[in-house]
Amino acid sequence: MTILRAESLVNDGTALVIFGIAVQIATGHDGVGPGGIALDFLISYAGGIGVGLAAGWLSIRLRGVVRDTLLNNTVSLLTPFAAFLLAEEINASGVLAVVVAGLYISQAGSLLIAAQERIRVRAFWQLATFLLNGTLFVLVGLELRGAVNDLTSYPLRTAVVDALLVAAAVIGTRLVWLNTTPYLIRALDRRPQQRARRIGFRGRQPNAWAGFRGAVSLAAALAIPSGVPGRDLIIVVTFGVILVTLVVQGLTLPAVLRWARLPTDNSETEMAYAESRAVEAALQLLPGEAERLAVDPEITALVRSEVEERRTELTEAEPAPDGLNRREQYRALRLALISEKRRVVVHLRDERRIDDLVLRRFETVLDAEELRLGADTADAGE
Repeated sequence: MTILRAESLVNDGTALVIFGIAVQIATGHDGVGPGGIALDFLISYAGGIGVGLAAGWLSIRLRGVVRDTLLNNTVSLLTPFAAFLLAEEINASGVLAVVVAGLYISQAGSLLIAAQERIRVRAFWQLATFLLNGTLFVLVGLELRGAVNDLTSYPLRTAVVDALLVAAAVIGTRLVWLNTTPYLIRALDRRPQQRARRIGFRGRQPNAWAGFRGAVSLAAALAIPSGVPGRDLIIVVTFGVILVTLVVQGLTLPAVLRWARLPTDNSETEMAYAESRAVEAALQLLPGEAERLAVDPEITALVRSEVEERRTELTEAEPAPDGLNRREQYRALRLALISEKRRVVVHLRDERRIDDLVLRRFETVLDAEELRLGADTADAGE
């Protein structure tokens, strides 16, 4: 998933840069030649990267200063628009600027953005992304009929045949590319770290088969100037390619994933490793910080016992007679207690012994604890 997401972001930005140059050539733009194309590509790419880094850096600094949740969400929302518009002002790639800004924030923001603000902003973007994606594909469907009705330069049958041919070319090119270039890289790069990243033929196929087309392709087609010959055909063909890739590749991707026999996801092991290292670092830091903050020895001992209890729970994960290891037992018991806490405070609210605002504040604490334990939706519902 990480590879597909990163590849999609960078591919879209690069493709739109090349697309913009192609439109200039198609519209007879003066001064377009090999040198001009190379210069335009350099400006678009380098300028987009530069603006993206600047926008990401400024966004993190502002969000580190702003403590109001609404203002923090506003800064987060305005960041991609600011990066895009600034890049377009210098004739650079706005899409690449947004991509780079997002990558910079994801890498540098963990230590500079407050935890509470990060949780709230992440929840906001999860909802916004879901709604935007849904809206974009609804618009694709709504625009299709109008595109077909506006097709005048070629018969509809020709457009359908062309769409199928272009879809086959798009899918086939990706399959060929991702199943040939790895062998070229292997021949040229013999470093041990490169060998460690190699995957077999089966493992490459989900990536090769996941080249869906969508809103970016449609936006590019609709951005073609009206004076370009065959614009109506290009739009209909683009719709056809989107439908073919989404329906054909989308419906068959689960079968490809099963056939690929991908290795077992080791994220849980990595999570346990990361938490173990973090706990060890906390225990090493504890004495010095307790002395610096002049903490009461009893409080220091209490904190140490809690952290050491967590370390023990992480390191002793052998299976128990009932099939649950110590980590799972710990998690199940804590979740049961959280559920009971939630039931009690809701009951207190219903009896008018506490205010709704108090309930909401306590719910926030319980939700954070539940998230730390890795509770899924089913656990939360229980």
